[in-house]
Amino acid sequence: MTRILLSGVAAFAMMTSVAFAQDSSTSSSTQTTTATIPVPTVNNYDSSHTEKSVDSTGNVSNKSENYSSGVNGTISSSSSSNASADGSQSSSTIEQKAQAPNGDTSSSTRTSTTTTSP
Repeated sequence: MTRILLSGVAAFAMMTSVAFAQDSSTSSSTQTTTATIPVPTVNNYDSSHTEKSVDSTGNVSNKSENYSSGVNGTISSSSSSNASADGSQSSSTIEQKAQAPNGDTSSSTRTSTTTTSP
């Protein structure tokens, strides 16, 4: 549909300039039409990894990593959590990093630890 519209505009512009060329006056006219066509995303990459482990004493450990890259930049995140078998202690860490296509970067890290008395 856009091609037909642009072809029609181009044909009209050509016919109009021919009419101006035959006219005895010296006027000129310029018309510019710009069409924005979204570029399909290519070369996207997504990766994810999750791991859960329990050691011999019953302590539980969870780890997760995510990575995504594309035309809007790169984002990576990781999280980990650990809990003791008796539930008296737990900790978690979340880290996120991002890089925009222009090179700007941002990062954040959050850590929490909880200890309870029996």
